[in-house]
Amino acid sequence: MLSSLSTSRISRGGHASSSHYGVRNGASRRENLTGKPGAHKTRYDEVADMMGCFSEDRRLLQTAPLQQIWRDHLLVGITRKVDGYADGLFVMLSPRDNHHVSDAVGGYREQLTNSGSFESWSIEDVVEKLKEHSDAAWIDAFNDRYLAFEKINRLLSEASGA
Repeated sequence: MLSSLSTSRISRGGHASSSHYGVRNGASRRENLTGKPGAHKTRYDEVADMMGCFSEDRRLLQTAPLQQIWRDHLLVGITRKVDGYADGLFVMLSPRDNHHVSDAVGGYREQLTNSGSFESWSIEDVVEKLKEHSDAAWIDAFNDRYLAFEKINRLLSEASGA
């Protein structure tokens, strides 16, 4: 969940990065994390060692569906070091009902020895928190574009003649 600690990390010189993993009919392999993993590079292990938050045995992190999460998380670590940030946070951002992502996040957490630089939030929770603090029109537009799944369901139903 979004906490005051997480939001304060950015304001005190931290770096936050997020990946958006949507859910929809015919979702891309990146969005559901089922794509073939890329080639492993020794640089990944170097950054992982520097971050100090991963298990020693990283074989599972090199496989789908965990590899994409790991590579995104590593970007936070290297950005923190290169740009001199005091803190860093990787946020896995996905719709609440994206079970591919929630299952992968559970497996990913098992590979962490320290989860201080990793969070998983639902897009719905982020939108809810934004609405608590702002009435900006873009929040509703964002919600309509990314979370109005009833529109997709209606179109699918109409297309199938149901």
